[in-house]
Amino acid sequence: MNSLRPFRLQQVQSMNELSYFFRQYPRTDRGVFETRRGNTRYVSYAELIESAKELSALWDKLKLRDRFIAVLWMEQSIECMRTMMAVVLAGGIPVPMHPFSSFTDIVRIAKETEAEMVILPKDKYLPVSQSAIQIDIDHAYVIACESGKLLRTPLSDVISFGLKRTYTPPQETAVIFMSSGSTGTPKGIMLSDRNILSNVASIQSYVDLQNDDRVLLFKSLGYCSSITGEWLSALFAGCNLQLTESFMHPFEMIRFIKEHETTFMCTVPSVLMPLVKSDKWDQEDVASLRKMTIVGGPMPSEGLLQLSDRMPSVELMPSYGLTEASPRVSYLPGSELRHRPDSVGIPVKDVDICIVQGGREVLAGESGEIVVRGPNVMLGYYNKPESTAEKLNELGLHTSDIGYLDGDGYLYVTGRKDNAINIGGHTIYPETTERILQDFAGVHEAAVTGVPDDVWGEKMVAFIAFQDPSSSLDELIRYIKQHLQPLFRPRAYFLVERDGLPKTAVGKLNRAALRSMAKEWGNAK
Repeated sequence: MNSLRPFRLQQVQSMNELSYFFRQYPRTDRGVFETRRGNTRYVSYAELIESAKELSALWDKLKLRDRFIAVLWMEQSIECMRTMMAVVLAGGIPVPMHPFSSFTDIVRIAKETEAEMVILPKDKYLPVSQSAIQIDIDHAYVIACESGKLLRTPLSDVISFGLKRTYTPPQETAVIFMSSGSTGTPKGIMLSDRNILSNVASIQSYVDLQNDDRVLLFKSLGYCSSITGEWLSALFAGCNLQLTESFMHPFEMIRFIKEHETTFMCTVPSVLMPLVKSDKWDQEDVASLRKMTIVGGPMPSEGLLQLSDRMPSVELMPSYGLTEASPRVSYLPGSELRHRPDSVGIPVKDVDICIVQGGREVLAGESGEIVVRGPNVMLGYYNKPESTAEKLNELGLHTSDIGYLDGDGYLYVTGRKDNAINIGGHTIYPETTERILQDFAGVHEAAVTGVPDDVWGEKMVAFIAFQDPSSSLDELIRYIKQHLQPLFRPRAYFLVERDGLPKTAVGKLNRAALRSMAKEWGNAK
């Protein structure tokens, strides 16, 4: 068995730190179990790092420039992990994309980042090779990830490597993640080795993964959370990783946990809420599960407590973060869940949170913008100095999220600055109302936005997707009157089909499209 050596961020190596991190844990007795279409295969961490070295060696003939950029368009798979490691080992900067990204998205990102490589699986290469749009990325090599084979050479070496960059990212840039684009055009978020690895250490300090843990990863590797919170955390702790494609339904996830005896996982509220409202599973199905972190947005407190009741042996830890913070910022210890179910907890190790209003820090209990400080805070946005300056200043990383800290230092997120609705001079954040709507038993999904109003400036309207057609809107409205003061109640309701709310490419609510829908649909009940 390989003995574990503690990783030290302050160690100075000739190679970049992430490269050193990958090389430090070549365990033969731990690795990745990939389950795909019912079949499982295993690759040890030692085999994975060796195959990544071999892959990076195949690219030596390309004479890639120092700190080259490689766009990865792949499923969450062993091949994707191997390829990302190979880019890092070769001194490059990976840009992991979601597998559901369109070819047009890949072309745009490759052009914006002036990527020297675009790496994709064979099944994606065929349509790419037949497309006329391909010429738009002729400055980049296209690589087949399974073999590392060069599928297409550029028009000339002059075009490929004589190309003068219009922007050169900071030397310490390790990975570039693309933002969700929920508030506009996606931006490239530049993270350093220190950003990522400090967050891995901070996460491990509270999730406390052990050698015998089995960590489930089914989210896209285009998410920073998947890489930092699951893949690298499992590698750091020396435990096995269970890798699989995204589940079509939450019940598939439950069956997987039972069959493969998963002990740790990280997921989002939209996956968990259908489980809260279903009686088709019980705690025996998740008997192996030890801990679960909940990321990607707030989960209604009532649903969270119901879930805790149904899986009493699982420590549920709601968390808060954003990719610009690598991504984890805070977590709620399981021991506090009953006392503060609406909180997203305390800062992770080495991270500091403050609340800012009007350019100054405010006292406990006062609301304002959440600002984050720590080694996890990004370098900036790729080639967007103005956007970077808006987010980063002497106070820290301005998140655009609104919230407050209680007297014990626990964080509460109440809304997002971009989503604010102004009703009669009062600033209202739709997330508050959305959480109450989604607590109602018959609601599958709910979203709230504002539309112009002659009297109040704006009025709040709600879009509701019920679990089944028999659900009663009148009952929901009575429920809202019991749980929300008048200012926070919708003035109109629109019924939509399940999954009928507009979403971004990464599955987040598209609030700009929601506002447009509200204006088009006019008045409802």
